Amino acid sequence: MGAGRSGTKIFRDCLGSAEGVAAIPYDIGYVWRYGNETIPHDELLPEHGSNEISKFVETTLERMARRVSGKNQYDVIIEKSVPNVLRPAFVSKLFPESRFVSIVRDGYAVIESSMRNWRAPSDRGYLLDKLRYFPPQNYRYALWYIANKTKSSFQGRSPTLWGPRYDGMAKDAATLSLVDICALQWMHCVERCAEQLATLAPERVMSVYYDDLIAKPEILRDVCNFCGIANSDQVLDFHTQTFDLDRGSKGASRLTEFERKRIDAIAGKTIRRFCYV
Repeated sequence: MGAGRSGTKIFRDCLGSAEGVAAIPYDIGYVWRYGNETIPHDELLPEHGSNEISKFVETTLERMARRVSGKNQYDVIIEKSVPNVLRPAFVSKLFPESRFVSIVRDGYAVIESSMRNWRAPSDRGYLLDKLRYFPPQNYRYALWYIANKTKSSFQGRSPTLWGPRYDGMAKDAATLSLVDICALQWMHCVERCAEQLATLAPERVMSVYYDDLIAKPEILRDVCNFCGIANSDQVLDFHTQTFDLDRGSKGASRLTEFERKRIDAIAGKTIRRFCYV
């Protein structure tokens, strides 16, 4: 779990490179929203879960895992849909024996990257490929997803919403500046995730920093042990071959002085809480 643009994709791909692991290749927020499609945000609570919803999500994840793995056997499923960063307690309700790995990245870098994604046009090829995984039961959410993704990019008071939707984000996006909304989005994501993970048993939760994945890739062995992944050498090999060591947090340097001041005013306390100053 991590806010959008925090490295969750490469983290998932690293872990998914090991034998015995099935990594779901797309964010599947629509699966987690089954039965709660009318709620206008992603902050689902444990009471939003039910036996029917739990069964649907479990069955769908297993089907996707089998499709990804083909004929290969797997013992671990890795799933990283970014909106889940706003609802760990809900996910725990559906999967009470699951384990959570939280990844945190420099808020300045994440917010700068998010601003570019809010402005960017949709990747139609990725969208169409992802739609192949939509279960028929999710057609209501699919219609919303298509409509939102095919809107024009961020424009004044009618933005295309991007990323996890905290409660009240649509209203904020219609009135606030882009840097403000992205700062609020990041702040809500990391705060909600930390608060809810703190209520779970410690042995079910592990936290890592994005920068450590770059500077100290051996930490992936600890993550593998935590997740029950036996083939950590394969994970480290994938990291060496794939991870861009120059990425780091250089995006923060693209922020203007005004943007940095706005981020400080909104999310500075949270950035300092997670040791980024």
